[in-house]
Parts: sequence; C-alpha cells; structure tokens
Amino acid sequence: MDESNLEENTPLLPEDHSLETNKPDQLSGISPLAVGGRCSGSELDQRLQRQIGWITASLVNVSYMIGGGIFASPALTLSLVGSGGMNIVVWVFASLITLTGVATYAELGTMVNGGEKEYLAYIYRKPKLLLSYVFAFYEIIVIAAGIASQSTVFGRYLNVALFGMDASTPLLDRVWAVSVATLLHLVNIWSVNATLKTMVALTAIKISVLVLIILTGVLTLGGLLPSDVNFLENISFNGTSTSIAPYASAFYYVSYTVQKLYRNVFDICLSSPTKVSAEYTCLGFLDLTCHLNYSTKDPIKNLPKIAESALGLTAILYVLAIVSYMTVLSVDDIKKSELTVAASFFTKVFGGGFSSRVLPVLVGLSAVGCTASLTFSGGRLILETARDGLIPYGHTIGYVSPEYKSPINAMILQYVLVVVYLIATPGSVYQFIIAFASWPAYIFFLLIGVGVFILRQREPALTRPYKAFSSFVVIFIIFSIYEILFVFVPVPSEDYPYWCKYCIACVVIISYFYTMGNLCEYYQKNAAPYAAAIVVMSGAHTKSVIQYYQVIVLDSPSKSYNKQILNQGREALAREVYA
Repeated sequence: MDESNLEENTPLLPEDHSLETNKPDQLSGISPLAVGGRCSGSELDQRLQRQIGWITASLVNVSYMIGGGIFASPALTLSLVGSGGMNIVVWVFASLITLTGVATYAELGTMVNGGEKEYLAYIYRKPKLLLSYVFAFYEIIVIAAGIASQSTVFGRYLNVALFGMDASTPLLDRVWAVSVATLLHLVNIWSVNATLKTMVALTAIKISVLVLIILTGVLTLGGLLPSDVNFLENISFNGTSTSIAPYASAFYYVSYTVQKLYRNVFDICLSSPTKVSAEYTCLGFLDLTCHLNYSTKDPIKNLPKIAESALGLTAILYVLAIVSYMTVLSVDDIKKSELTVAASFFTKVFGGGFSSRVLPVLVGLSAVGCTASLTFSGGRLILETARDGLIPYGHTIGYVSPEYKSPINAMILQYVLVVVYLIATPGSVYQFIIAFASWPAYIFFLLIGVGVFILRQREPALTRPYKAFSSFVVIFIIFSIYEILFVFVPVPSEDYPYWCKYCIACVVIISYFYTMGNLCEYYQKNAAPYAAAIVVMSGAHTKSVIQYYQVIVLDSPSKSYNKQILNQGREALAREVYA
C-alpha cells in the first residue's frame, strides 16, 4: 500500500497482510521496534518474554519519575502562588490533572502501540507525518533541555556544599553542569553496562534522600525533632495570589516532574523490549524499562493499574516532601532558597558540618540520577528517530558502534545540544528550560486529547481495551489550552521578559521546521481538517523544506531500518497482545 496516498478514513492494515481479519486495524500504526522480530541477516531474535508484573512496573515508573524537581521546584511554585496551603493544593491538583492525561494516553496506548509520534501519525495522516516530524524534533530538544536543567541542579547543590548557602555561583553552576553532562555522555558511549549500574546506584541515592526528608518531617511534626516555625501558619492560605497568571507557570514546574508518567508507561506495557546491543536498541520516549529488558505481563489488563498506582504513589511522596519542608522552614525561607530548598531543610534540622557538606552533595547526585536516565534514553531516542527516517543524515546519526555497542553519533549530537543550552540560556537555566520545554508539550497534549475524539468518531469499530471517561479527556484538553494561553499573562521576571522563554520555544521549532517565504500548495490542499487548526495556529502556511524533502521526496520513513522490523513484527504482536 502506498502510504502517501492514504485518506483520512483509509484502513491502515496493508493489503498483503497475513493477519486474521478479526485483529485490530490499528496494528499497522505500532512503533517499529516495539513489535520485535528479526533484523535482516541477523540470527538474534529481538523479542523477549513478558515477565514483569504490574507492581514491579509501577515501582520502576515511580523511580523514573522522581528526579531533581522535588528538591528544587517547591520553592519556585511557592513563590508564584504565595502561600503554603495553596502550594500544596497546586501539587495535588496537578497530580489529578495528570490522572486525566493518564486516562487519555491509556486509551490511545492500548490501541496504537508507541508514543506521541505514533499517535499523531495515526490520527493526523495528512500531511504525511507532518506532526510526527515536528514532535520528533521536539523530543530531541526537550530531552537535551532536561539533561541541562538537571545538571544545573547538581551544580548548584555541589557549590552549596563547597561554598555555603549564601554563595552566588551562577557561572560555576554551569561549569559543574557541563562537567557532569560530559562525564555521563562519555560513560554512555563507553559502556552500556556501566551506564545501567550508574543509574541503579543513583536511583538508590535519590530515593534514600527523599525518604530521609519525609521521615525528618514526620519526626519534626511529632515533636521528636525541634522546630521554631509555626506549621499551621505555614500551611495556611495567607498571602495566596489572587491573580490567575502565576498559576499557569506554577503548574509548569509541577507538571514537569510528573507528566513523564503518561509519556513513558505505555511503551513499557505494550512493547516487546529489545536487547541493548550493537544491533538492537529500543524505541519509546524515555523507556527505561525497555532498555533494562523488562516486559510487562498482560499489558492490556495491567496498563491502567500501573499508571494509576505509579502516579498515586509519586504524588503522595511529593506532597509529603513539601509538607516536610514546611515543618522546618518558614514560607519566606523556602521562597528565598529557590533551587536549594532541600539543602536549607537539612541545614536547619541538622546544623552545619555533615548536613551542610555531605547531604547537599547527595541531593545533587539525586538530580544526576535523573540526568543519567535522560542521557541514556535520549541518545537512543535520537538513534531511533534517525532510523525512522525522520531526521536528515539518518544513516550517520543512526550508527551504532560495534566496538562500544552504543549510539556514538546520536550521543555526540545530544551532548552538543546540552552544551548549547548550558552556555546560551539567559538567567536561571532551570527556570528557563522548564518553561521552554513545557510550553510546546501542551500543544501536543492538546492534539492528543482532541485526537481521542477524532478516532472515536472516525473509527468507532476499533478495539478499545481501555476507554477513558469523556469528562477526563475534556478536562485534559481544557487544561492544555489554559497552559498554552495563560502563561502569556504578565508575571514578574527579573532576567528577561516573561514571555521570552515561550516565544523562543515556538521560534526554535518553527525556524527548524519552516523556511519563511516558501509557500507550499501541497500542505494547503492535503491538510486534514483536524491538522488545519494547528497548521494555521503555528503559521504553517509556509513550506517545510526539510520535512517535505525528507518525507515526501526521499520517502525516508518507508525505506528506513525500522520499517523492516515493523513489517516483521505485526503478526506476532497481534497474537500476543490481542489474542
């Protein structure tokens, strides 16, 4: 079947398929390496047995979701919303909103295997791979942004340990950030096994630090540890901001720490993971368990349980940590601490010496744990995007070193992007990058939410093992619109205009994707009605030279490395998952 001639209502099963007629039509939309199969000329089978239960899968997701944000973001959200009580409400509310996102993604994740790239390609078929192409580029830059932001948290905490809380070391923060990013990329290139062991060790550290914070808060609240703050005053709503504007920015900091769940868990459950070797890597957005050779039992049944339990446990841990901060520190102290709220907490409780020198280093290493995970997954994401034929020089970027068994060129590209972020970002790297990376995400969230209703209307007969409440999907859509629009309502900003980071995010993606002044009748004539809204909104009347040449002229996706594996794995996945 010539996929370039697909219409909006064309079934996606190929004409020469060997699947039984009762198998779901959406199987041809699955992500290539998720289905397993054999590579041409290889004796190694990529498919592994499903052996991980829902409890283990849930805990793996919890470990992945907990990064450096909980040690930095609570002070930033508190400064925006004004009061401790509202700060807690914001974190709880954001978790509930994330639950609606989980439900929305669960419906698509149990229908169309893969991530946003596959969902967008399946829902918005015209122009061919247009939105998937944009999202692939966004994924690459956002993971590099995440590495840069988490590396900066490490740099700040390391300098607190070396020079004290009052030292202002913005340049040195970036130097340490570049250093740790360099080290992690070198380790990733050198040895996959060393990388995995590093991630396990760092995960143990960050979980231990978070548990220590919560236990300390419980002991303080119980009167077993001294505290000179009025806890009830801290959790009151005195001083709450009455403007709607700051809340949009506050939700960015919260959502940045928890939205990884529904952008990761569905690949974990439905994919048949592949062996990490010179020939095989995994497709999926930040799919850590894929790279650890995990595969989930009975994915259709367990998917909702995994997502909901992981979100619930993470939200509880986060709220307990925030409450713990307020048992020891006053609201003003938390606001002043900014990124180093955890260091201020430990210093206040345990005094100087060990707590002010060693514990900040451990908090910094917790952020490095998240950085290590992003580095590992990000390089493989770039590799697979290249192998999907969605970026130029795919054969070069998609190269895997037979000696080191790692995607060297993809790692180098990612490292360059990280260094650019750390050198060129104005003001606070962490705050800028969260806003820069989060704003475009809500555009894609909006498209995904709308896409659920599009598929329900266009293809009502598709097998839906999980169907989200319509009210949940509507709430997810409304919240996405709110986050897209209301961040442009003026809020105080010291280093640059408040709108700067959001506009730069938009300009970076569009400047990559479009060449101004070149009109393209192809897109205007063939754009689906649903894609038209985002096309018009983003100024997509101009010609995307790179995408048009890559996808339409060269037809790289149809000739890609992953296309071969996709064709070989459809039937196996149909029998395994939908039997």
